[in-house]
Amino acid sequence: MNETKRHRGAVWILIVCIVIALGTACTAIVTMFALGVTIDTRSDGSHVLRVDLLSTPAPSPFEKASPSARPLEPAVIGDTLPATQIFRKVAPCVVGIVSNTAYNGEQVPTSSGSGIIVRENGYILTNYHVVADSTSLTVILDNGTEYEAEYIGGDFMTDIAILKIKAKNLTTWDLGSSASIQTGEKCYAIGNPLGMELQNTITDGLVSAVSRDIVLDDAFGEISMTVIQTNCQVNSGNSGGPLINEQGQVIGIVSSKIMGDYNESVEGLGFAIPVDTAVDIINSLVEFGYVKGRPSIGVTAAQVQLDPETADALELPMGILLAEVDPMSDAYVKGIKPSDIITHVQDERVYTIADVTRVKNLYKAGDLIDITVFRKGVGEMVFNVELMEIKPQ
Repeated sequence: MNETKRHRGAVWILIVCIVIALGTACTAIVTMFALGVTIDTRSDGSHVLRVDLLSTPAPSPFEKASPSARPLEPAVIGDTLPATQIFRKVAPCVVGIVSNTAYNGEQVPTSSGSGIIVRENGYILTNYHVVADSTSLTVILDNGTEYEAEYIGGDFMTDIAILKIKAKNLTTWDLGSSASIQTGEKCYAIGNPLGMELQNTITDGLVSAVSRDIVLDDAFGEISMTVIQTNCQVNSGNSGGPLINEQGQVIGIVSSKIMGDYNESVEGLGFAIPVDTAVDIINSLVEFGYVKGRPSIGVTAAQVQLDPETADALELPMGILLAEVDPMSDAYVKGIKPSDIITHVQDERVYTIADVTRVKNLYKAGDLIDITVFRKGVGEMVFNVELMEIKPQ
């Protein structure tokens, strides 16, 4: 009797398990069909689950993309700011700069530009060309407060200068990085175009090129620069102001604009000094008043350089004809002389002063580099020269 009861109990347990299994299988099948999941049988008899994407909820218009499109980098939530917020964030650190010149015993305003507060105790960044010819300087904060400014130091080669006003707790820039920007990114410029009457004007545009080589030629001489190109509208007076990314960070210092001649209008071609290039210059100017460690060979090029025809007629190589050699330089000690022609720096062929500067600036004061010169009647000679430091005059 007990044996029969145990047998019946085992049968009921088996029946319950079968029912549960069938129920689970039915639920899974219903779920699979609801989700668009089917089971395909392969030619080898095996099975595979296949998801029919057409049966899933349709993505929003913002999620649709061509299957062949290159995926974008995922955006960081809250990373991009609207223009109104960017202006509120950055405008307080943008100043106006008025350059004055002495005339009949008085300081007369002669030009104006823009600047950026880089330290809360009153250090201000601007362009060298904005302040270089002034006898006194006035800084105007965004709230209209005026200060007399002290010129701390400037660097013609990078078009950067530092001023100082007697103020505290100033709003400073949010420093970005120019290394991370890409062509086509949105950007903004804030400054004082055409004078202080239009103080703190914001314009927008795109990064047109991230690494554009240009040559600037003004009253202070010719310099080669690698800059950010932008189509933000910039004009005289914007010089020294910030170029800003969509996060409200300063990525460049507006320096120049290509101007058309009297019968040609040129718009949308502005340039800014990359902030990554500027940071070390700024720190050196603040601390020392000049760019410490900048290398110099200690030679001066002749004002008139060889052209191919003259060089060929005189049987001379193309290169940099020297006019002077600094007696305090290692180049003088090692034997480089006026009338020598530099043809190579560190085994790289050079033809212009800009070529020499580009190679030389890869090193610092105190480094040893090879200078190859051609001397009439002797031929080529190689001198291992220690670079000296350029100091302000």
